[in-house]
Amino acid sequence: TDLETITVSPSPDPSLAVAVTLTPLCVGGSTTVTVALSQVGISYQLRNDVGDVLVGSAVIGTGGTISLPTGILNATTTFNILATGVGCPAVELTSLATVTVSGAINAGLTLTAAASPICAGTATTIQLASSEVGVNYQLRNDATDAAVGPAVAGTGLAIALPTGNLITTTPFNVLASNVTCSIELTDLETV
Repeated sequence: TDLETITVSPSPDPSLAVAVTLTPLCVGGSTTVTVALSQVGISYQLRNDVGDVLVGSAVIGTGGTISLPTGILNATTTFNILATGVGCPAVELTSLATVTVSGAINAGLTLTAAASPICAGTATTIQLASSEVGVNYQLRNDATDAAVGPAVAGTGLAIALPTGNLITTTPFNVLASNVTCSIELTDLETV
């Protein structure tokens, strides 16, 4: 009369594709390592490949692409990812992710909304004080890092980045890039 159920968990797939969202990265910047087609119920832990030192917290797979933050980097670093399932041996994904770090851009520039609050369906601009010559500034929706409008070249003076028409309160960040590297500015602005 007694029944016993055995739960079978998926085995971690070591062949999943791994990529870096931003490389080359400027000194002092951070980026994310992505795992495409992550498995539901599998935990993914980013590790520095030198010594397998844990980086950040593990992220549970969703069936889609997941992102693992690198933290601030000051030198080129190679990462690996450890995939762990319940009741299954942990496996290191076959692909490694290398973030090249070189060059510098001032990431501490101040962002200010030209107008906030605004009415739904209207636009404003994000003002960037003291832009750098030779650097392009791309306004991005902070929730998804999706580009908003075209990049604007730095002039050495203040520049304006148009938000486009907004229907909800929106947080913005700015990606600064030159021929050497890219970095997300530390300041955020919400309209």
